[in-house]
Amino acid sequence: MPRQFLHKLSAITRAKDWRLSFVPFIMGCVYLWLWWFRLPFSLQIIWLTFLSLVTTVGFASLGYFINEFFDKASDAKAGKINNLTHLSVLLQLAIFLLTVALTFLPWLWLPHTALTWVLIALQIGLYLVYSLPFPRLKEAVYLSLPVDALYAYVVPLMLSFYTFSLIAGAPGFPVWLYVFATAVLFIGLRNIIIHQVVDVLKDERTGHRTLPMTLGVTSTHRLIFIVAAYEIFLIALWSVVMCTGEPVFLLWLIPYAFIGFLTLRTIAAEHYSVHSDILLINRAYQYLFPLLMLVFAITHHSGWLMLLLLHVWLLVPFYILVKVKEFLKVNFYRGVTFVTVDVRHAFSMTVNLPVYYFFRLFGVDLVKEKKSGWEYLLGKLGKGKS
Repeated sequence: MPRQFLHKLSAITRAKDWRLSFVPFIMGCVYLWLWWFRLPFSLQIIWLTFLSLVTTVGFASLGYFINEFFDKASDAKAGKINNLTHLSVLLQLAIFLLTVALTFLPWLWLPHTALTWVLIALQIGLYLVYSLPFPRLKEAVYLSLPVDALYAYVVPLMLSFYTFSLIAGAPGFPVWLYVFATAVLFIGLRNIIIHQVVDVLKDERTGHRTLPMTLGVTSTHRLIFIVAAYEIFLIALWSVVMCTGEPVFLLWLIPYAFIGFLTLRTIAAEHYSVHSDILLINRAYQYLFPLLMLVFAITHHSGWLMLLLLHVWLLVPFYILVKVKEFLKVNFYRGVTFVTVDVRHAFSMTVNLPVYYFFRLFGVDLVKEKKSGWEYLLGKLGKGKS
């Protein structure tokens, strides 16, 4: 029974949509705060970090539940399966109360102020104005985009940072955070535009007019490129700012810049299938970013290694781990070959051959002597002494 309930909860809250995308990025931000504030490794900080994960899951599942609940009519019109319609009212209520508990119970322990509740109220309010029959901004061609980006990325980011600034005893928002938040806004905008492109046929059946339907294929493709370009530029700019105080941040900036370049090049080449080429940049946020932030935290205190293991277990899909294993295996053998063959050959060409021909100038053939230059000189010096 508990397993079936959890399965239904996962389906209704569309956990597949956020567990491996939204949650890993927000937790990556949490790991960044741990490192940035140099928070000590202690049971209290571990407990608060765990509660941050719980409330993050709570907010995500609550948002999707609200959206699913108020989508019943439009889903039926589009012939789309709505998981809530197959459940009794009592079970729907139980799932709703569970998502509320996951969202709010952690705040009995997490530090908070009046600003905390303002940010939480803003988050819930955005869920409601997006999904409710009125004003239902989900169906507003232009307003739906910033609302979705705000509740999916920006508000959770600001709430997360502010909470850990309270834990660190340094409440406030540094200038670099505004650059980061603006960049994250563009990540959200790009994701929702692509989501609308993917759902365009379903939206046509319901009569729901979205931005891609309004702009057309060419203009939507151009908009995705522009939004992605701003996103990548701002994340890179924020990373450069971080590097000025923390040079180790280059470990994130360099691969991100390369991935960003590849993403923009692919978007520019794709005119009809704009959703497939974004996976690379999204994987940078889902996997590379949180894992690197954890590595940074581990350099401050090795105890955070336990978080690395927990994160990989909960938030990295198994097929990614298999691919990483295959990548490391292949490149290990490549590295061995490089050292044993390529480096040895290069050394021979740049050192051994010049030494060989240098001795030939004096009538000495080291190959016939079956000696290295050093061994030949030592032999001659030994004879001279005797």
